[in-house]
Amino acid sequence: MAGIATLLLLIAVLLLSLPIFGPTAILADENGSITASASPFSKGIVFTVTLFLFVPGLFYGIGTGKYKKDKDVWADISQGFAEMGSYVFMCFFISIFTNFFSVSKIGTIIAIKGAEFLSNVGLTGMLLVLGIIVLTCLINLLIGSTSAKWAILAPIFVPMLMLLGYNPAFIQVVYRIGDSLTNPLTPLNAYLPIALSFARKYDKNVGIGTLIANMIPFSVSFAVIWIIQLAIWYFLNLPLGPGGVIFLQ
Repeated sequence: MAGIATLLLLIAVLLLSLPIFGPTAILADENGSITASASPFSKGIVFTVTLFLFVPGLFYGIGTGKYKKDKDVWADISQGFAEMGSYVFMCFFISIFTNFFSVSKIGTIIAIKGAEFLSNVGLTGMLLVLGIIVLTCLINLLIGSTSAKWAILAPIFVPMLMLLGYNPAFIQVVYRIGDSLTNPLTPLNAYLPIALSFARKYDKNVGIGTLIANMIPFSVSFAVIWIIQLAIWYFLNLPLGPGGVIFLQ
């Protein structure tokens, strides 16, 4: 029953997304695009995903006999929202903490000063690459948004390293390595409360400190493996992808 319901829902969404009932699809914008930001499909993507999660569960419960009346369904829904209560409460304080960083511009100042320091100390080669990784790791603890960090660092790192003969694609790889290593360790990570709420399903005493402490071995392992892999690519001058050379000619 869950599979059939999901298939019917998928067919319904496809019919609404294709120009079958007129010159443009029902879920398309005035130009006929369903992926444009102004299209009903894009605006309602959260609702669509919710339906694809809700409908299979609803019919699975009906098929197994768990849901015999509407009150059974609402009881399960209420329980699900009750489990999210601690997450919502935690987000209130996290939003205040994050706003302090945003208003004070501490993360931005540290990012700019750190990049200027690397450009002034005269590091070259693999030491400079490691310096960028370390700096990005530290900045990641203060600025959660990947695009925001790159917007701050790219105008400094890209020209500086291009003058030293490095491909911008390689600079992006170095940045992405540093950015990813401390993602599980920063309280500014938007997904940390979600991970914490899942962890508390199995251990009610789990806190942010416990969660971060358990993530440290993963971050260290990733750091060692990715830096070794990056060093192999660097010293052997292996291509990063089609046309993705490390050193500019």
